Amino acid sequence: MSTKEKLLLILEQNRHRDVSGEELASTLGVTRAAIWKTVGSLERDGHRFDAAPNRGYRLLSHVFSAQAVEALLPGGLAAVRYYQMLDSTNNKAKELAAQGCPHGTVVIANEQNGGRGRFERCFSSPSGGLYMTVVIKETDVTCLTAAAAVAVCRAVESVTGQTPCIKWVNDVLLDGKKLCGILSEAAVSLETKGVDWAVVGMGVNMVSESIPEELRSVAAALFDQDPGDAARARLAAEIVQNLLTMPLSGSAMLTEYRRRLSTLGRAVTVRAPNEQYEAVAEDIDEEYRLIVRLPDGAKKILYSGEISVKTS
Repeated sequence: MSTKEKLLLILEQNRHRDVSGEELASTLGVTRAAIWKTVGSLERDGHRFDAAPNRGYRLLSHVFSAQAVEALLPGGLAAVRYYQMLDSTNNKAKELAAQGCPHGTVVIANEQNGGRGRFERCFSSPSGGLYMTVVIKETDVTCLTAAAAVAVCRAVESVTGQTPCIKWVNDVLLDGKKLCGILSEAAVSLETKGVDWAVVGMGVNMVSESIPEELRSVAAALFDQDPGDAARARLAAEIVQNLLTMPLSGSAMLTEYRRRLSTLGRAVTVRAPNEQYEAVAEDIDEEYRLIVRLPDGAKKILYSGEISVKTS
C-alpha cells in the first residue's frame, strides 16, 4: 500500500476527529511536508478536507475508494482493491488469486466494459453501480453463490431498509425486478481434484438513471437518485463482512436461503441447454439444487439451468 493509500485509510478511520500532521508523519514514517503534499494529491482526486495549523486534518467528503470500504470493516478481514475501469472484476480477481493473493481479497470497479453473467451473457455495468468480486480460499464453496445472495440481501436491508428476495439460483430481486446478478467461478486442482480458490462476483444496480432504458422494465435499482459515495462504500462493506463472516455450510445458511427465495411454490418455466418445460418449484435440497414437480407429478432435481417465474 502506498503512502497515499495509507494516509487516506487513516483519515477514513478517524473521520470523527482531527489528526495532526505530526501524528500522521510519525505513523507513516515520512515528513510533515510529505503529508501536506499527499493531502494535496488526494484533494486533486476529489477528496475534501478540513485542515488548519496546530489542529491537523479531518476528512470531510471523499470519492469512492478501497480505503473508504476498508475503514468500515474489522481490521484484517479483507484487502480491498479499487479500479476506475476493468473489463470484469471476476477476471481481475482470478488473476490475483492465481498469483497467490490472500483469502478475502476484494476487487471493486467503478465501471466494467466486459461484465459477464451466467452462460457468458453480457452484464450491463455502467458507472455508478457497485461491481465487486471476493476471492474465497480454504473453505467450503458448495453454497458460495447462495451465500453471496444472502449477503447482498442482508446488506441491502441494513443500508436501505428495503427487503429484496432471491430467485434461484443467482439473482437478487427487488419488487420483482433484477437488482443484483451473481457469478461464481473456481479453479480446480488437477492433483487433488479439490478447489484451489473461488471467486464470487456481484453487480448491484445503485441508481435508476444508470440503468439502460431497454432494461428498466426488468431491472431494479436501490435509489432513484445518486445517494453518494458513502452509501456505496457502506453497501460494499456490509456485503463483504456478511460474506466473509457467515458460515458457508450448515443448516442455518440453508434455512435463510430457503426463506429468502421467491421461487418456491411458483409455476416456472425451466430452460436447459437442450430442453424447455413447465414445472412447479417445490423446494431446494442440501446442495442448493432446485426440486421441481412436473405436470405428470414426477419430480426432478435441477443442478443448473435457468428458470423464469410465470406471472399468470
